[in-house]
Amino acid sequence: MKRILLLSFAVLICFPFSNAQEKDAPTKSASHVAPQDQKFVDMENTLWDAWKNKDRKPYDDLLSDKFVEVDVTGTYDKVTEISEMDKCDLKDYAILDPKVRHLNDEAVLLTYKATIHDICEGQPVPEHQIITILFVREKGKWKKVLDSEVPQPAQQVGSTQSAAENADGIRGAQDALIAAYIHRDTAALDRILADEYTFINDDAGGVANKKQILDGFKAGGDREITSYARRDDQVRMYGDVAVLTYRYQSTETYKGRENGGDFRVTRILVKRDGRWQAVGGQETRVSGSEPSASLPSTKTTETGFSSDQTRKTSDIPPRLIGSWRQVSDEEMLPDGSVVQLDEIGLLTYDTSGHMSGQTMRRSEPTQKIPSDSTYLSNGYDAYFGTFTVDEEEHTITHHVEGGVARPLVGKDLVRSYSFDGDRLIMKPANSDEHWKVVFEKNRAH
Repeated sequence: MKRILLLSFAVLICFPFSNAQEKDAPTKSASHVAPQDQKFVDMENTLWDAWKNKDRKPYDDLLSDKFVEVDVTGTYDKVTEISEMDKCDLKDYAILDPKVRHLNDEAVLLTYKATIHDICEGQPVPEHQIITILFVREKGKWKKVLDSEVPQPAQQVGSTQSAAENADGIRGAQDALIAAYIHRDTAALDRILADEYTFINDDAGGVANKKQILDGFKAGGDREITSYARRDDQVRMYGDVAVLTYRYQSTETYKGRENGGDFRVTRILVKRDGRWQAVGGQETRVSGSEPSASLPSTKTTETGFSSDQTRKTSDIPPRLIGSWRQVSDEEMLPDGSVVQLDEIGLLTYDTSGHMSGQTMRRSEPTQKIPSDSTYLSNGYDAYFGTFTVDEEEHTITHHVEGGVARPLVGKDLVRSYSFDGDRLIMKPANSDEHWKVVFEKNRAH
């Protein structure tokens, strides 16, 4: 749960608690959160107790596989975090002044002050800390995905003007970072982002490091930002560590598709050699600010790539995910007659927002099939790409990235869908096409 911080930060560990608080620190929290939010504090208590008892199971259960811890020594994944457990000896802890904020229906931020009596590899861990936790809902269960930990400093020495200057410097670093994103200035990004920088995008559901971000922008892209406005920014100083939180609205496109929205961001910065560098960040889309339902949700991440391929699984009906075997295909001809086609096929949807489909004609009908000229090549229909779902309209849009019918590449194919037991029924939303395909869910052998 806690690892050793650099000794150069030891000056930061003092905190204006009374001696009685330090000696009598409870091992639970003094919680003032709403009853419905107490479960997030309870989860954090469970993890602290597991750290104290060297019990790995709660960490396996409650940490997301995408978990990242960020502190002044660097970033650590789930496996590394659990491996540190045997190196430490936690005596007791206290969670003080916890606050819970819902970023949207799928993400919750927990912040608190911690008093910790822990020794790792023979060295004491800073006793008083400010901790920020991000929980996200994964497959219906809350998981801890981000843990940001900074020492609580002694009361800062200096004038109000000095504190204001620091805050202005942090905002200036953030403005420079956004300008670098907009202008795709990789040299500026390299200066502003620390080598250990890690970014978590809840909307895209992924984690990116500095190298991935720089590589993404060097590779180019089709992102165009026409407006960007930041507001509600707050700077919290902890010595040479700062936490910047803000909200922004953007108008932008990616490959011609609407891509903007309303977002909340947490940025962690460290002052090194007199300048501020970003060491961590997290972004969450504000509920209700998704792009138009008629367009795919393609929130571009800090990597510069579209998040078509890392779409939130909460937007996808769970029963849709999996492998589907084609059991029938029929098409109505211009004369009104219906032809049952002799075909086999396979359709798949996964939780990352990817899809693929393929159909092979086993025998050719005697009639001319109108849709063949659009989809088939030598009796075969196959394409792959990403997909989005509009549950209100009961439509699935396939965003074709490749296929045997080259004219379909780059197209958005809209299908109406319905379920009948374990069967998926799909029809074209295009009124010029008149076919129906029925699929059955594949089961494990």
